Amino acid sequence: MRAAGWGRVVLISSDVVGQPMPAAATYPAAKGALEAAALVLAVREARHGVLTNVVRPGFTRTERALTHPGFGQEAIDAEGARTPTGRICTPEDVASTVAYLASAANGHVNGEVVSVAGGRHLTR
Repeated sequence: MRAAGWGRVVLISSDVVGQPMPAAATYPAAKGALEAAALVLAVREARHGVLTNVVRPGFTRTERALTHPGFGQEAIDAEGARTPTGRICTPEDVASTVAYLASAANGHVNGEVVSVAGGRHLTR
């Protein structure tokens, strides 16, 4: 990317960063470290035409969310009800955000952590 003078790095985090998860403390810690590393890259590589950003999805409607014990349609409905948009994130919501940040259309977004969670972080 440096040699080409152009590049886009998009890392995927999670909206669990900063939330207590006693049963899985290492997951939010690892995602927090990923976000910190992305910010370093954003500062260091921008002068070479490489923009670095993070996408932070919220609870996402996936096959795993529908079938995993403890999740399921009831959990999806409950989380959607607590989200300002009235629904949880879809894979398409995440993909379109990543596609923009990774594209040439993104000419100046750098060092950002973009939440794709329908504003859920506003209601916690």
